Amino acid sequence: MRGSNSFLAFHSRKGFKVLNPVIILSVLILSMMLLSLYSTAQDGYTGDQLAAGWNTGTFTNMTTAGDNLTLAANTTGDYNTGGGWISSIIDISEVVEWGIINWSSEVNASNHTLTFRTRYSNNSVDWGSWSSGLSQEEDIDETSRYLQYMINATTNDIGSTPKVFLTNISYYFVKPIVTLDSPDNNEEVNASDDIGFDCTAISPNILSTIELYWNYSGNWESNGSAILTGEINSTYFARGNLSNGTYLWNCFATDSAGHSSWASSNRTLIVSLIMTTPPPTDHQAPVITHTINKRLPVNGTEVAVHVGVTDNVNISHVWMVTDYPGGSEMVWLNKSIDHVFNVTRLGRHNITIFANDTSGNLTNTTDYFTVYEGISIDINVSDNDGTGIDSSVMLFDEGTTYKVSAFSSSSGDFTNNMVPNTTLDLRFSAFDDEFIVLIGNVDMWSNTDRFFGMDDPNAASGFESTYAVNTNYAFSDAVVRIYYDEDDVDEDTLEIYICDDWNFTTRLCNTTWNVTESDVNKSGDYVEAEVSGFSAFSLKQESYCGDGTCDDDEDSSSCSEDCVCDDGDTRLCSLHFKGLCAIGSESCSGGAWSGCPNPGTEICNQRDDDCDGINDNVGGGNSIESTRCGCYNGSLPTIESFDGVDNDCNQFIDDGCLCIEGETDVCHNNVGACVQGIKTCINCRWSECEGKIGPFDEVCGNGVDDDCDGETDEVTDCIPATNVTCGYGAIPATGCKCGEGTYASGYCCNGVYKIEPCPEFPWWILIIVGGVVLAVIVVYYILHGKANKGKDEWEALEKKYTPARL
Repeated sequence: MRGSNSFLAFHSRKGFKVLNPVIILSVLILSMMLLSLYSTAQDGYTGDQLAAGWNTGTFTNMTTAGDNLTLAANTTGDYNTGGGWISSIIDISEVVEWGIINWSSEVNASNHTLTFRTRYSNNSVDWGSWSSGLSQEEDIDETSRYLQYMINATTNDIGSTPKVFLTNISYYFVKPIVTLDSPDNNEEVNASDDIGFDCTAISPNILSTIELYWNYSGNWESNGSAILTGEINSTYFARGNLSNGTYLWNCFATDSAGHSSWASSNRTLIVSLIMTTPPPTDHQAPVITHTINKRLPVNGTEVAVHVGVTDNVNISHVWMVTDYPGGSEMVWLNKSIDHVFNVTRLGRHNITIFANDTSGNLTNTTDYFTVYEGISIDINVSDNDGTGIDSSVMLFDEGTTYKVSAFSSSSGDFTNNMVPNTTLDLRFSAFDDEFIVLIGNVDMWSNTDRFFGMDDPNAASGFESTYAVNTNYAFSDAVVRIYYDEDDVDEDTLEIYICDDWNFTTRLCNTTWNVTESDVNKSGDYVEAEVSGFSAFSLKQESYCGDGTCDDDEDSSSCSEDCVCDDGDTRLCSLHFKGLCAIGSESCSGGAWSGCPNPGTEICNQRDDDCDGINDNVGGGNSIESTRCGCYNGSLPTIESFDGVDNDCNQFIDDGCLCIEGETDVCHNNVGACVQGIKTCINCRWSECEGKIGPFDEVCGNGVDDDCDGETDEVTDCIPATNVTCGYGAIPATGCKCGEGTYASGYCCNGVYKIEPCPEFPWWILIIVGGVVLAVIVVYYILHGKANKGKDEWEALEKKYTPARL
């Protein structure tokens, strides 16, 4: 919270125009009367001083000669930039909060510019850096005892000079901030207990006293005071044997500048002989956590400090004090907040974060960040032929793990990156972060435009992986780090080797590889080594017990995993092998047995070819059917049965078979009157041709190739014509006429020639039809006989009774 407002008017004559001294004095007196503050800050002036070789009239150069301003003009009339004119040191005699700055000037907007900057100090010796250019009516919002301002002017008009008449700066007195820590508001205490009243006072000026006030006697009065020192102080007032009642209390703090203040509100204390609620006992201080997003920020950028505070009961206050070159500031914080600094002062900024709880427990933690001017750097990361590679670059505060900046590029091009102008450590990473190089103590000012070569050639012979580095950076020390797959190596025996003379362009090691001291990080799966220069670096898996190789320093006693025997030993193959592998003996060489026959592929031959102890288990089968071998597991061979099994165990299944069991094929032909049929392989033999038709004897004159020889009605083969008509059914070999043709084979069915047999003749129908015909004939003759008899009788009567003709 800002206190009372004070205002200063500084008349800066800057070698231009001089105001009436009476007006100046009146303004100063008025300021002092209004604010009860006397401060003189009028800048002295002795007139323009002509530098040798320069003409008067142009504002081109200024010196910091106390309160005097030196002007000079370039005789050529070129555009010139003014230097910095610095005001007298303004001392308010106490720490204040600076407010609005403005000034009165005469400036040609098209030809002149004026830039105001300020700096601050609490002791007039250690000054912060100059601020960036201020705008008219800008709220400085800085806290310090001392202030100076500087004016930079430029002009490109020889005949004109920019002028500044009056500079006004307001400020505010800062009162102490008082907090009541314990007891809590409305806390109930036992009258027989000693009660502690705990207060904390904070002020940018030195604290002097703090007093406990209460209304215990019925009047609001002081009940004790303490002399304070420093800018932050916590005071404990112990009181006992209090009477029952409800009382108000507060604390009143005063600083060395005479400013004083209360806590923001009174607290209520309830004293009773019998407490309804036992007082809590809390001796645990709050817990503070924090992070700083930039450890080495560039001047003019923002730094965010994230603060988090927790407490087992209740947090009272959280605040942060920042000490920087030439000053300090205190800000109140919430229990979880990001406080953002807009840094404008170079140098180290020490921060202290305080927190107390309602039980009076106080704690703090410290940290820092350092502000540097920015510098733009260019980096190119490429392989052996100069092609940019996918890579990343990180910058760290020298000798620490505090990350300053981080950049990534798929093309290895890092240009126009703004970094702090100081000494940093650089970390380069490439090849999916499988290879990392850290170079230390790099002066960024002298290394603004550099290349960093990183190559990933094929692994050199005998190594797990190989990487190469080439750079023109200047550095004092370096570390190379190579990552590995923990499932593929023995971590205890990994080493890094360096080529004494590596050609980065041709990817060749011109001399030898030598091991260097390295460390294995098992949790991170990498090996790293400190190096003084760059070449090619290879990761090698040194020999170890369990790598499958019996080395010269190993035998069956020291490493049975690699050496199963000792050189020169012999043994019978039958002691350890079966089947064909049990034949003969073997000897030990290189820690391994050799000389016995090797297992082969199992075949059906009454032998154990694969040396597993089972004869003829072809294909891993476990029966005659699954192995298709009649001699499985010692069975004796039999005659081939053409059943899909090698019965005679000669490695041939169903040898002598004419066909494959179940196979089918077409038979006969489709020539002339013939039709093809189908034959099937049954027991390695073809069946009859099922469904075939023909051939037949050739019949002359029917236009059909009856014998299916590709010729029709050939005279030499056909049967001669005959007038014998074929009966119903099969045609005799002597031939007969059926319909229009003569045939010697086939069937004649009611005058129709057919290849298939005629349907069986229905004789019962013929009998029935014959019977019916016979009956009809008999009836007919009977009826016909009766008719003739009647006729004869009629004719006799007619003759008898008919008169004779004349």
